[in-house]
Amino acid sequence: MPQPRTSPIPLTRRQLVAIGAGAILAVHPDASLGQSRDQRTFVVAGLDSRAPVDPGNTDALLLVRLDLDAGTVRALSVPRDLYVVIPGFERDKICRAYDLGMRADADRDWEAGAETLARTILRNFGVEVDGSAFADFDGFPEVIDALGGIELDNPYDVYNPDRTRVVFPEGTITLDGEEALEFTRTRHQDGDDGRVDRQQLVLAAMLDKAQDPAIRADLPGIFATALDAVRTDVSLPLQLRLFDLAQNISEDDVAFGTITEFLTEETLPAGMWVYQADWKTLPDYVQSWLDGDV
Repeated sequence: MPQPRTSPIPLTRRQLVAIGAGAILAVHPDASLGQSRDQRTFVVAGLDSRAPVDPGNTDALLLVRLDLDAGTVRALSVPRDLYVVIPGFERDKICRAYDLGMRADADRDWEAGAETLARTILRNFGVEVDGSAFADFDGFPEVIDALGGIELDNPYDVYNPDRTRVVFPEGTITLDGEEALEFTRTRHQDGDDGRVDRQQLVLAAMLDKAQDPAIRADLPGIFATALDAVRTDVSLPLQLRLFDLAQNISEDDVAFGTITEFLTEETLPAGMWVYQADWKTLPDYVQSWLDGDV
């Protein structure tokens, strides 16, 4: 007679995430899991690479402060061309920190790149990073497609590089994963400021879609798919708390910001174009903005 199974059935990380997220929806549908004041700062970045094993520059970079108790998100965009001190390397654009750190590691471990970027942020802004998440050219569209696409209000026509046709018309537009990637990367028409605005529009649309009642039952699987598509050092318990926050947060609890007013354009003697910062005031501003004081 067969004996009952006594050892646990092995589960993949994806299955654990889906089970945990499903339990949150079933048992704790409306309230936050946070019971005490808990704030975390994360780096969220998009990489200009196609595979997790490849180094790459951070094409999009945000510092994100989450208040897990209050249920608020504050995301500050950092331009890729900001000229900074990269600990262990020469001064360079901040987009190079992840790539340099990963290439310098004997195993080319992506976490070495993440650590170098975190140290760069601490060195230049005085902000401690609690965790990071990176999506590459393949991973980012997968996250959008897992949500079933997104809808957003585009403030003006966005043209193709030679301005012969409108690629993304003004008004309400619906984007799948590849379209969202193109929308967030293009900058030939309006530079980094325009690209940052579009990146923030897409992130806001993703949060909005995550709260759509029509996909609520599918959210655990969507969340697991999204985590499969990114590289992150955020622990599984914290990932589940972030899932809880994402499906309950309101538009009024999300704020986006930039640091453009503290930057000036400069071409270095070697010919590299960069943003220089007013480092006497910028670090204090970044901290104050993340804290919600400005």
